[in-house]
Amino acid sequence: MNKIKIALLFIILLSIIGYVFFKEHEVKFIKIETIKTNENQNYPNAYEFIHSNEELISYINRNAKTKYFFDKLKKEKFDFENFSYAIVYGNELKSMRHSYYISLFKDPTPKQYKPKNKLFVGVEYSLGTNQSNKNIYIYRINSNNKIRGIYGP
Repeated sequence: MNKIKIALLFIILLSIIGYVFFKEHEVKFIKIETIKTNENQNYPNAYEFIHSNEELISYINRNAKTKYFFDKLKKEKFDFENFSYAIVYGNELKSMRHSYYISLFKDPTPKQYKPKNKLFVGVEYSLGTNQSNKNIYIYRINSNNKIRGIYGP
């Protein structure tokens, strides 16, 4: 009888762990800005999240293009106490999801750039992964500094 209880407990525990590991959490978003650009390049893995004013300043100072983008965004007031923001290059979002499974097995970020304390968010684009337009999109999401986009060199 004890072997049956142990086996049943093991199955229940394994089911709970599997549910937590594979359960996808949808990230709800609202598009707040579209920036028109002259570039017509496909960036299938080009999106990032900004969670604080410090991260926004770091993003702005990254290069001449990001400074140009920020000049276009001055009319939008960022509220980092209540929201985080996603910047997506070249394609509108259809959905965003995260889970431990997505973070471990579907994250294209090179290993040396992966932060240990953030979950990777997988995205689905409205145009498809290999299609692009010339726009940059800014989305507002609920504040969550535990999620991230793709990092790299």
